[in-house]
Amino acid sequence: MLGQSQGLLVFGYSRVAYLHWVRTFIRFNDYKHPQDMGNAEIERFLNHLAVNRQVSG
Repeated sequence: MLGQSQGLLVFGYSRVAYLHWVRTFIRFNDYKHPQDMGNAEIERFLNHLAVNRQVSG
């Protein structure tokens, strides 16, 4: 993850925020490896954020 975030030119707070959301996504999906997840897990996570945590984007 760190290497990928560096490749995306994510610095400072943005990098911290990016890593926070990656960890949150992985925890939400019972610690499954990101390579083992797909659109269904992403959609479920985003719906959870929108409905239960009232996060919008």
